[in-house]
Amino acid sequence: MHRTPAQLGPREHNPPRDRFDDPEFVYRVRYFATALRGAMLEVLDHFRPNADMEAAQSAITVSDDLIDILQEEPAGLVPERWLSQQRLICASAPEAARFVDVTDSAVLAELNQHPRVREVLSSELVRSTLGVAARLDEGTIRLVGPVGRAISQAVSHIVYSDDAHFAGITYQTRFQDGERCWAVFDDRVHVQFADLQALDITEREHIATLNEVARLYGLTLPINWR
Repeated sequence: MHRTPAQLGPREHNPPRDRFDDPEFVYRVRYFATALRGAMLEVLDHFRPNADMEAAQSAITVSDDLIDILQEEPAGLVPERWLSQQRLICASAPEAARFVDVTDSAVLAELNQHPRVREVLSSELVRSTLGVAARLDEGTIRLVGPVGRAISQAVSHIVYSDDAHFAGITYQTRFQDGERCWAVFDDRVHVQFADLQALDITEREHIATLNEVARLYGLTLPINWR
């Protein structure tokens, strides 16, 4: 689910912004969910109200001759314009493609011993938040923010570097168990796309799933999307 779901953005973001992106810009990652609900759980999290963020934004002074994008839409509202731009696409990878499951406790225990993970876990950034006994487990691999990204991106780089046959990572969305997602290394596997379509106000599955996730997150949808 994206405005241009079959395209990749620029190779370099400063810093890499998504969960399993490469911190060294060697490879790029495509993100998918097994089901539409999982995709919406990931994407619509962006619109959830955040009291701390709203307080920080309200303290920012914006010049009169600039557009204040922070106040363009109230928190918790999913804009009509944004919804109308979203596209859905089905993607498939070859059956032989191998993915590392970072929700598996044995995989996490092995990765916990890797020097790169140990380096990240012992960094001041992580220790100041998690303490000196931080370890890679199901909780830390799901963390958000700079600390979470430092950990999950290190894991991604290890998986990519460890075996050229690995096509990417599979994981549960951190927003709700039961929705399987996929981070695909773009140069390792040829992803085939099919069935591009707009997020459609007349499609029952689209609207039902959108409203289910909106209720879960406490979001407000435009009246014609309810």
